[in-house]
Amino acid sequence: MKLDINQIAIDAGTQSRTAIDESTVAEYAAAMEENAPFPPVVVYFDGTRYLLADGFHRVLASARVGYKNIDAEVRKGTIADALWCSIGANKSHGLRRTNADKRRCVEMALKAQPKASDRVIADHCGVGHPLVGEVRTGAGQLEESTSCAKRVGKDGKARKMPAARASASSGKHQGDKRPTRAAKATPSAPTGLPDTAKEALRSLAAVVVEMNRTGWPKGQAAEFCRQVANIVETVRE
Repeated sequence: MKLDINQIAIDAGTQSRTAIDESTVAEYAAAMEENAPFPPVVVYFDGTRYLLADGFHRVLASARVGYKNIDAEVRKGTIADALWCSIGANKSHGLRRTNADKRRCVEMALKAQPKASDRVIADHCGVGHPLVGEVRTGAGQLEESTSCAKRVGKDGKARKMPAARASASSGKHQGDKRPTRAAKATPSAPTGLPDTAKEALRSLAAVVVEMNRTGWPKGQAAEFCRQVANIVETVRE
């Protein structure tokens, strides 16, 4: 449908790029003056506002050449819906995103869906899941995210985190020192597993036992558990 450009809210906080690229706006405007076709922009109508989710450069270019209306795909939804759409909009089309754009998308996605797994966030943002883990930790969201007893995977199912990770996130991570625990014998690997899997489990258990005995350095217990949880998610999916 045709939508009045002045009705479209472009300043509602749904822009997932770090900044508008002026050269792209100029390029689109020049193409529009030559009647080049462009796909419709995507907006969400929340009952009051038409919230722009995809097509910021096209809207600005249309206004620059004096267009009053623009082709738009109008969907019903909230600002949260518009934001989530915007986060995943440019992973496969439009102006190529910068690394800063990708990081901003991940930051916004983690804020919008803190219980989602790293892989779910990565797929929606079109980035590698290691970046999601890095941003989750660096943005100070580790405690909030790992405090959730479950993570939502790509199939939409909520799965419990490994017990060690859940318990690690329940403690304080800001400068507290956990009491040294008595060493325990390294548990044996479950039967029925390949030898390589048994050896990996023994090594992992040995690390946990030793670190419990000597005390985990600040923040490393939660990070260790997060990495293990990522591996478990990868195997399950």
